[in-house]
Amino acid sequence: MGNATYGIWAGGATTTTAQSGAERYTFASNTIAATTALGTAKRSISGCGNTTEGYFAGGVIATNAYTNMIEIYTFSTGSRVSGTALGVSKASIQAAGNKTKGIFAGGHNGASIYFSEVYTYATNVRTAGSDLYSARYAGAATSSDPGGF
Repeated sequence: MGNATYGIWAGGATTTTAQSGAERYTFASNTIAATTALGTAKRSISGCGNTTEGYFAGGVIATNAYTNMIEIYTFSTGSRVSGTALGVSKASIQAAGNKTKGIFAGGHNGASIYFSEVYTYATNVRTAGSDLYSARYAGAATSSDPGGF
């Protein structure tokens, strides 16, 4: 995820081992530098954001358990804080957002998930969203106003 200046990659896996590392890409100079690591190593995480912050959600932690954690990155500084947790622990979520809200839809936690959750960036409040037409995970998502830039 990113804004007009930076993109951030975080988490992932080497084979089956969850990682906590994060990198910040600067578009203007085509350079990558290490940035603040995730608070917990995770794989199969999802992300969305606005022009100032990126939100990484869910995933599978090192013990192979699903998590509901959200971690918030500030693009300009690369700093990270914890956000309000998702309502359900899950991985492989499809995420999209605009200037004010992120939508975390579907996912997997032993079974495919059919519902979405709405995360309001300014207040760090999570609420139930609409149901998907069918349960699914590991898909992709986009929005017409990604990050609002």
